[in-house]
Amino acid sequence: MDYTFSEFSERVSKDSGIVRLMQDLDVGLSPGSKTFFLGGGNPAIIDEVLDAISEANHDLLDSPEEYARAFGIYDHPAGNVAFREVLADYFSRKFTALIRKENILITNGSQSSFFLLFHLFAGKFQNGIKQVLFPILPEYIGYHDLGLFPDMFTAMEGKVRPLQKHRFVYEIDKEKLMAMLQDHHHEIGLLALSRPSNPTSRVLEKKILDEISTVTKKYSIPVLIDNAYGYPFPGVIFTEGEYEWHENFILSFSLSKLGLPGLRTGIVVAEETVIERLSQMQGIFSLSPGGIGPALVKKIFEANKMDDLCLSHVLPYYREKSKIAQNVIDDLLAKTRYFLHESQGAFFLWLWLPDLKISAEELYKKCAAEGVIIVPGHYFAPKRTWPHLEQCIRISLARPDKELVVGLSLLCKIILENI
Repeated sequence: MDYTFSEFSERVSKDSGIVRLMQDLDVGLSPGSKTFFLGGGNPAIIDEVLDAISEANHDLLDSPEEYARAFGIYDHPAGNVAFREVLADYFSRKFTALIRKENILITNGSQSSFFLLFHLFAGKFQNGIKQVLFPILPEYIGYHDLGLFPDMFTAMEGKVRPLQKHRFVYEIDKEKLMAMLQDHHHEIGLLALSRPSNPTSRVLEKKILDEISTVTKKYSIPVLIDNAYGYPFPGVIFTEGEYEWHENFILSFSLSKLGLPGLRTGIVVAEETVIERLSQMQGIFSLSPGGIGPALVKKIFEANKMDDLCLSHVLPYYREKSKIAQNVIDDLLAKTRYFLHESQGAFFLWLWLPDLKISAEELYKKCAAEGVIIVPGHYFAPKRTWPHLEQCIRISLARPDKELVVGLSLLCKIILENI
């Protein structure tokens, strides 16, 4: 049949970084694949995490009433009440603030959370259009294609600050940010950032978050902090991770980066008025979030095992992977001009190649032809307008040591052929 599709479908069917990433992920992680998968954001399978979820599953099976509820009953549109109560107690202790179940929403994964949040605070308003502002690029590949309206997103390029040889960090241009908020605050509906940053691993300091809260509060602009890899769980942060809760903060969490992406469970913490509106939106789009992930992970929280799981197993795992990968790159590219973003957390390395003779997209294709999957840098900005990103790639660390080392060795060989 020769169907005609809507403008909306055309917009979300265009060249999308997140869709390509997920397609590569499916190919790279299929049984029997000979691909060296240094691309997508699938977490590693960590034995201790699987053991904890297996134990929780046995506990659930031993409770017929809880088991029946998890599989057979719709939860509240805001998510399982018992799980939200457990989370409220946990977050209250972590942020030394009174957080109640009414401050918490469960979703079908963080991507669903972001879709709801972006369209709650950005788009068409009675007095004009408001946008989501990303204050420091590069930023998460999955944000930029979520808008139902054109030009929903605007962004600021990160300032490159050189560190020791072959290392650098991106910094927020605070003066430019303050000026933008002062002059265009009526056009900004939400400020959003990931911490640690996906893709660079940058962990914005507590002081900077406090400053952002102060200025955005002045203009009644909420701040979304995406903690998919961060504090307090899964806690993949190699620097100081703690920060304070502010009333205009909206916090997003995920069970995926613990190593449980199949549960498709996201968590949002915000003021009650925000959660109430999100709950209404979710009720329309999804009826209610899934109940199996919350039922299982609630057991881990109730047993007070979450922090130990993260600090004793998840964090050390990725810290060691980062060291291994940096050593390989430093060894094989030693005679070239390259820069790694300082590894501050998450499970990625961000590699900048100023002398690359081809685009990051072309490098991606050459690597794919050799069985190595990476993610080209241009996808990590809305509209892909920052030329610097054509010299950058994101490398995932969530693979077994041998695959990581061999894959990186092949990648470095291809890089050396193209600089």
